Amino acid sequence: DAIIIEIGENDELLYSSFYGGLLHDSGMRIATTEGGYYALFRTLSDDLASGNGPFEERFGLFDLLLTRFNADHSIDWTTYFGGESFDDLSPSDILVYDEGVMIAGGTGSPDMPTLNAYESVYDTIDYQGVGDCFIAGFAHDGEYQFGTFFGSYSRDYATKILLNEGSLYLLGSSKSGGLSTSGAHFEIQFGYLMSGLIARFTLATGIPEIEDGASRMKAYPNPISTANELTISAEIGINSWSISQLNGKRIREELRQVPSSKVRIDLEEMSLSSGVYLLEVVFADGSKAVERVVME
Repeated sequence: DAIIIEIGENDELLYSSFYGGLLHDSGMRIATTEGGYYALFRTLSDDLASGNGPFEERFGLFDLLLTRFNADHSIDWTTYFGGESFDDLSPSDILVYDEGVMIAGGTGSPDMPTLNAYESVYDTIDYQGVGDCFIAGFAHDGEYQFGTFFGSYSRDYATKILLNEGSLYLLGSSKSGGLSTSGAHFEIQFGYLMSGLIARFTLATGIPEIEDGASRMKAYPNPISTANELTISAEIGINSWSISQLNGKRIREELRQVPSSKVRIDLEEMSLSSGVYLLEVVFADGSKAVERVVME
C-alpha cells in the first residue's frame, strides 16, 4: 500500500493512513488544491474505483491512479489512467492549475485514451518499456478534459511539468531523433544514452497546443511508394539536408552553396529499402527541423 502523511507546522503528525487495494500500490506525487489535495499513485489493484471518476476500471499492467481528497482526507473522486502496458516507468508528475489538474509521464501503451490531443497516435518503434511522453488533464470535478501523446520513434518520457505565464513546459528525456526541432536551440544528437527534452505548449481553454514544434517545411510525397524523387518545400532557404536511418547512420547529405526554399532529392541512387528514415534540414537562419520519411 501507499501511505499518506500530514505534518504540521511544528513537525507534529496530524494524519497518517494507508491507501491501496488488494495488490501492489505505491505513491508517486501529491499536490494541494483549494479544499483538499490530489495524489498520484501507481497500481495493480482493481478495487480502488470511487464510483464517480471518468475511468472506473483498470486498463492493463501498472496503471496510474489519480485521487482527489477533501480537506478531511475523505475521497472526492478517483480515476485510473493508462493502457494495456506499463504507464508508470518514468517518475510521473502532477500539476494543479486554475481549471483542474494535469498529470504527465511516460507510457508504453498504444491504447492510452486520448482526447483533444496534440498527438493522438502512440509513436514508438524501439519499444523498451517506455515509449512516448503523455499529458492528461482533468477538471476539478473529475471530468476528463484532454489526453495526448508526445514523442517520436524511440524512448521519450516526461518527468516534470510547469506553468509559467500561460505556457506549459514539459521536461523529460528522449532517445528519439524524430522530434521536430523547429525553433529549438540545441541540435539533436544520436547516441546510446538519452538526452534532456524541453517542450513548450500554449494553453487554450485548458488544452495544451504545441507552440515551438510545428515544422517549417513540407516533404512530399510522404509516404513514398513509386516516386524516385523527394521534394522539400520550406518557408526560408535550405542550407543543407541529410537522410539517416533511425539508428542515426547517415545515408546521404548535401550542403548547398546557395540556399533555396525548394530542394529536390534523387532517391533512386540511394537504393532505400522499405522503412522509416529521418530527413534533417538546416535552414539559412541556422534553425533545424527533422521529419520522418516512410518508404513503402
